[in-house]
Amino acid sequence: MTIPEFSVKRRITVTMFILIITLFGMISFNSLGLDMLPDLEFPFVSIVTTYEGVGSEEIETLITKPIEQAVSTVEGIKQVNSISSEGTSAVYLEFNWDTNLDFAAQDVREKISWITDYLPEDADSPMVLKFNASSMPILEYGLTGMENTLELRKYIDNTLVPRLERLNGVASVYLFGGKEKEIQVLIDPNRIKAMNLSLDDIERAIMASNLNLSGGHVQTLNKEYLIRTTGYLNNIDELEKTIISLTKEGKPIHLGDVARVVDRFKEVRGYERTNKNPCVIIAIMKQSGENTMEVSRRAKKELENLKKGFPEDIKVSLVFDQGDFIDQAISSTGSNALMGGIIAICVIFIFLKAIRPTLAIALAIPLSVITTFIGMNLMGYTFNTMTLGGIALGVGLLVDNAVVVIESTFRHLEKGETREEAAVTGTDEVGLAITASTLTTMAVFIPMSMSQNIAGKLARPLALTVCMSLIASLFVAITIIPAIAATLFKKEKAMYAHIEGEGWVKTLQDIYTAALEKTLQHKVLLIGGVLVALVAAILVTPMLGTDFMPRQDMPFAQLKLSMPEGTVLSETNHLVNQIEDLFMARDETRTCISQVGITSGAKYESAQGGTSGVNSAQIFVRFVEKEDRDKRADTIVDEVRKHFPDLEG
Repeated sequence: MTIPEFSVKRRITVTMFILIITLFGMISFNSLGLDMLPDLEFPFVSIVTTYEGVGSEEIETLITKPIEQAVSTVEGIKQVNSISSEGTSAVYLEFNWDTNLDFAAQDVREKISWITDYLPEDADSPMVLKFNASSMPILEYGLTGMENTLELRKYIDNTLVPRLERLNGVASVYLFGGKEKEIQVLIDPNRIKAMNLSLDDIERAIMASNLNLSGGHVQTLNKEYLIRTTGYLNNIDELEKTIISLTKEGKPIHLGDVARVVDRFKEVRGYERTNKNPCVIIAIMKQSGENTMEVSRRAKKELENLKKGFPEDIKVSLVFDQGDFIDQAISSTGSNALMGGIIAICVIFIFLKAIRPTLAIALAIPLSVITTFIGMNLMGYTFNTMTLGGIALGVGLLVDNAVVVIESTFRHLEKGETREEAAVTGTDEVGLAITASTLTTMAVFIPMSMSQNIAGKLARPLALTVCMSLIASLFVAITIIPAIAATLFKKEKAMYAHIEGEGWVKTLQDIYTAALEKTLQHKVLLIGGVLVALVAAILVTPMLGTDFMPRQDMPFAQLKLSMPEGTVLSETNHLVNQIEDLFMARDETRTCISQVGITSGAKYESAQGGTSGVNSAQIFVRFVEKEDRDKRADTIVDEVRKHFPDLEG
């Protein structure tokens, strides 16, 4: 018994099978996440080491070069780059795309462990960070208000961050900007010289006085007590009374005798502003594998609840929402796929001129798509622009097998066979042909999924989704379509006469036949024309532009700029202020956030391969969504270049 024959004779079994597929398909649909792009693991590892107060040349000599020499022997490394800036060393390793990044990162940590004893004692331990697209923030806000950014950052850190980090799917919350408190000891050089003291003496005394130490334990009767000495300094007065040394007469020398202790802010090495106002930037990262849309919605909802208890002068400005971009991209791609399916059904109805066969095809499309959801879930894919693009591409191919089976069934109905006989015989006749056609089409897409470079990894979900759609359509065509045909198609022979061509369909057939006959009479001319068209296409191909990704319709722009090496922070900040004025003067600008003097010492920035040094800056701009974005972006770029022709970036 063939598969079509089984489907026709066991229609109840086929119906139950359809319901099972639908059930598992809907379960898979609900479990699939939403992302902008497939989850890619880029073959990049960064090693970040901070050594505060040390110049870039010393950083390169003492830290960067030893790390480069140690890790350059790791297997699979393609390229090593480094940035040595004031207080920070960043070494970036690029591996081959087929490298297991978990093992590579472990090898890098092992190599670095061999040289940690040779690095400066005051330097922080090197951090080995893998680049992961999921570590990019899904939400970024700029918060302004309160007396100063120190109080603002403290308030956010104590109230906002803990609530957001408790949310399901949120991995971490990073804060950027804001002043930081610093207790400064201003030493009088004449006094320490008169007291015969050195800076090392003062440093050792402060470190020894600012400690909590364990004192062991004491047993009394049936109880045991832990003893510890509390030595942490709580205020400036205690610090000033710290004993540095003793005079020859045995009198104590306090820190206040040789220095002045003041409570100040740390030296400003960067600026963060939202709409020209000093701010604290908050970046929310999601856990790997979580649904970006759902995490974004939870975080925004929680933030709205928290805003009700904020002081009145705190203002929250959204600058980046990955969930919003995903929603726009997914909605657009999904609606295009749905519209393509509807148009395909309408075109089929125009040619078949019958409701029942059109209904069979209309059922074949969603059943094939639902079956594809099961395959996507098993492969661990999410709904993204690539997989949805594969489904949209597959919708046009899904109906091919069903149309061929239905046309073959019609032909046998015209011969006077019963519906059951026509369905079985018609499907058996074309079964091998549609199987070969499906496999041939899959052969085009499968090589795309086997490439190991970034283009191949991006195209793999699209190619495999199309292949799963084609397999599902073939399965539907040889099982479900015969069962539907044997149940729904009418028995009257006259209903299928138009398949041979009547009316305008017959006219089209006649036109095509005449054109084909004339073409075959001029074979040499036809082949020559095809060759000329092929050569022309080859010549035109280099003239086409190239882009890594197509242009996306997003209400967001990012400007990165760099100043000549050695430019002071105030000069960079002055230039960024002028660029901010250009953005803020435009009606379509909603939010403008700037970061000046970005260093690679921040964990988040270094993980993304950020720039370093005070001669660099980034400006993030969020626009209103009703404007013509392409025209607006070009206008803004031209305006910035017009005002700052020597600007790099």
